[in-house]
Amino acid sequence: MLNVFYIHSSITEILAHAVIAHKAIEKRDVIFLFNRGYEPYDNSYKSYRFIYSTHEINHLARKNLFVSWRKYFSFKKYIKTVTADRKYYAYIPQTYRHFFNLMINQTKCVGFSIIEEGSDSYYMSDKLQEIYPPLKQSFWHLIGYFNKIKDIEYYSNLADNFIGITPYAFPDYPRRMILDIDLLSHDTDIEIFSFDNCHIIALDADSIHGFIPLNKSIKALKKVIQYIYRNYGIDIRLYYKMHPAQLDTEEEGIFDVQFKLITNGKAKRLPNNVSLELLAKSSAEVYFYTGISSVSMYTKWWGKKVYSYINLLVDECPEYSNRLNLLPEILFKDVPILTF
Repeated sequence: MLNVFYIHSSITEILAHAVIAHKAIEKRDVIFLFNRGYEPYDNSYKSYRFIYSTHEINHLARKNLFVSWRKYFSFKKYIKTVTADRKYYAYIPQTYRHFFNLMINQTKCVGFSIIEEGSDSYYMSDKLQEIYPPLKQSFWHLIGYFNKIKDIEYYSNLADNFIGITPYAFPDYPRRMILDIDLLSHDTDIEIFSFDNCHIIALDADSIHGFIPLNKSIKALKKVIQYIYRNYGIDIRLYYKMHPAQLDTEEEGIFDVQFKLITNGKAKRLPNNVSLELLAKSSAEVYFYTGISSVSMYTKWWGKKVYSYINLLVDECPEYSNRLNLLPEILFKDVPILTF
């Protein structure tokens, strides 16, 4: 039986490797589906690019049923092709997207589990339902999806397990499984990049998602860099890491230009396939700077120095504080705020 992992970030890739190690799954029985421009840190598994966008599938079913059915059968054919029409078990980060529901409702899918993907995995279930209310399907959706999808919740209670890597993941969900990341050994790979005594700014996706204007985010970023230079000197090794949601967007290019201008070209962009989480778990001495990012929690959990600049974002955009009030407290617990 195949084990199909949907991967769109380094944390979901880490979860995939942890599951494979925990269950001793043979490499020949693993398939990775990569989305959102994500580049894996481990290319040793058979993988495919996931070719369907959220917009394309979520808006599949409309009154033009011929268009809807053509897209539906295209998706069905894609899953059949990548799995070679074998029975498969799916590991996915949520069930709120329609394509996840289509994936787990195919005839050859024998079951599925939810894997940790970041901050959403740390909400209490009732709070998550407030943020992502259950979706009622319209008449046209029922016909367009051949009744494969009915009502949708962010995390379906039909999942066999909810799999995380910290004791805080999926706090009140049943059938929770917490895996030991020490099963993984990528420290040597990380050390190849020689990140000892460097500073890394981890960007988030909040400007992409419209929670804060891009220009306000850039102004806060300038202050972060000023803080780093003031406290550690301008000759330190400074890197920045794009959020997966920023890849292949206009914002990606804008931030590349801004970092070049602000630092006179001294700041270097981390390769997309460098995992900040594994870097935090490695033996390298690294300083992290984060906004709204689960990276702050992981780095704190694994003993690295991490600082949050959410206060600078709020200074630039006071209404941004409303966004912070909705987030799981564990993301910021014991993470020091940058102070000037």
